[in-house]
Amino acid sequence: MFRNLLFLLLICLFFNQSFAQENTVIAIVDDKPITHSDVDFLVAGKIHPLQEQINAIRKIALENYITNLLLEKEAKQRGMSVQEFKQSLTNVNVTVSSEEIESAYLENREAFNLMNSEEAKERIRLDLINYAKMRAFRAAIEQLENNAKIVYLSKPFALKVKRITTVQALVIMMQKFL
Repeated sequence: MFRNLLFLLLICLFFNQSFAQENTVIAIVDDKPITHSDVDFLVAGKIHPLQEQINAIRKIALENYITNLLLEKEAKQRGMSVQEFKQSLTNVNVTVSSEEIESAYLENREAFNLMNSEEAKERIRLDLINYAKMRAFRAAIEQLENNAKIVYLSKPFALKVKRITTVQALVIMMQKFL
């Protein structure tokens, strides 16, 4: 619980600091203040793709954090370590038919040019088993997420770019430089 409160506090401080930084004066030219948001506006086209990447990374990090919390909670309830619990989620009996293996081999024969057919088929069998185990693991994680109470307080990683027309951008730039 303490970690959750600390995490929320850090998020609040970060967003508060980000907002304050946008309005921070970083230069003054002939008594005209220039703020972070003024500069950000001028480079928005270059920052936008980078910000999208950063937001995608943050979103994945948040999802991973939530998943880890759910795994820790469930493992604790079952009296297991997290690693033991993860292993139990993939400990499923999987059978792969020879028809599935043969079909996958024929569809991807070019990818196995450097292997003999038996080695390639064994590789395919193992890959199909691992894929089925990962599907079982993902399904178990989704079940944990569905049973948990997860509340997103906002869209914390949405871009803060104002959409304006080219004419509006030209007018703003002319006002700033004239």
